[in-house]
Amino acid sequence: MDMYDIFLSHKQVDAQDLVKSIKEHFARPQLVLPALNCFLDRDYRGELSNLVDIVGRSRTFLFVLSTQILESPWCMLELLSAVIQNVPIILLRMEGHSMGDIGFPSKFEDMGFPKATELKSINAIPHSRTYFGACMKEQVIPRLIDHRKMWKAKMRPRP
Repeated sequence: MDMYDIFLSHKQVDAQDLVKSIKEHFARPQLVLPALNCFLDRDYRGELSNLVDIVGRSRTFLFVLSTQILESPWCMLELLSAVIQNVPIILLRMEGHSMGDIGFPSKFEDMGFPKATELKSINAIPHSRTYFGACMKEQVIPRLIDHRKMWKAKMRPRP
């Protein structure tokens, strides 16, 4: 079974170009990271009914916050899968989408979403079209490095 470095969760109508750019960006080695294997549903050739398992085989779950993402049952299933399976989460807020318009985190709290308080404590990274490379380098990559360290520590055999 494939492992993924990043599971890219997004509402296609809002963020398909952004996640494609993220996947292409991380497909190339970075100064401090090797090329990363990103899961993007539109490129996946397997059965999407296995999304829960695929999220669980991901080292990081990147949730692109946009105005319509919380309306998507698929995106909510993916996020719930990450929360339940303790997959580290990165929140990336799309440029032009305010937290109030998205309804984050109030909608999670209102619906009694599991671990809503923990989700609320994650600082969302603001995405910028103008400074895409800098956003990835200065904000996303450091979190990915932290998540890789946590994953490696989890995978070490215990004495």
